[in-house]
Amino acid sequence: MKKLLLTISILFSLNSVSQTYLPMLVEGNVWSVDFQAIDGSIFLDQIEIVGETEINGLVYKELLFGLYGYNCLLREEGGIVYHLKSPNDTEEIFYNFNLEVGDIFTYSIDVCAYSMPGNGGVEYEVTSVDTQFIAGENRKVIELMGDINTEYWIEGIGSLSGVDPHSIYVDMGDTKLVCFTKDGVTTFFNGATSCDNTIIGTENFDYKKIILYPNPVINISILKFPNTASVDKIKIYNLNGKLVKENIVRKDYHSLNSMDYRSGIYFYQLFSNGKIIKTEKFIVK
Repeated sequence: MKKLLLTISILFSLNSVSQTYLPMLVEGNVWSVDFQAIDGSIFLDQIEIVGETEINGLVYKELLFGLYGYNCLLREEGGIVYHLKSPNDTEEIFYNFNLEVGDIFTYSIDVCAYSMPGNGGVEYEVTSVDTQFIAGENRKVIELMGDINTEYWIEGIGSLSGVDPHSIYVDMGDTKLVCFTKDGVTTFFNGATSCDNTIIGTENFDYKKIILYPNPVINISILKFPNTASVDKIKIYNLNGKLVKENIVRKDYHSLNSMDYRSGIYFYQLFSNGKIIKTEKFIVK
């Protein structure tokens, strides 16, 4: 993966100073993230906070990933952003802005819109911590170096690779932050000049109504689409990002037969008029 570079019109480094932590999970914050699929196609994902919920006495913000139609539960405390994993309601650290140079951070293998099997995660070493003036605020910037790429975390915003980076996992695509909007003011990143949404907006239909049942697939499972989704193509990828099946969709559902796949984890991508409208994981037993 190419090293992502921070390119903002006004950006300069400052000496590290004591400051109040800037929270990331603030109502009204919107992230626009480019998703580059393995076939080279680029789609724009919009991520925003759509509500909150209380679980086990803790309050979580609900982030909607429009490209995936996936809701992610995050909470923030003491400079750390936690992700609530389902179905066991266990927490893992999503970001830790208390890290110092030399610290090791392990990206979880099961976060928000992407996951992979196994134990442990992907390790990164903190190589730099400084303060920079970004989006109208002095913000801590943490550089983390891994075997695949270098990550940059911006306090109050998240990763320069997007809220939930892909490049740290298997090669299902790449992501990069293009815009961050706070209080109606937009800051561009990675050379972007526009935040126009190029995928079907969430106002067109409810992504939650696209459901595969049962999942895991044991015999035959049905992927049901709402009429407003206008799904016309489905692609199936294995965990290594290899396309294993592609079908034209002419009905309001698609059947998945376990006999067509080896046991394991797969991802389906749904298309409408050439644009990805949802990506989701499923398991074949």
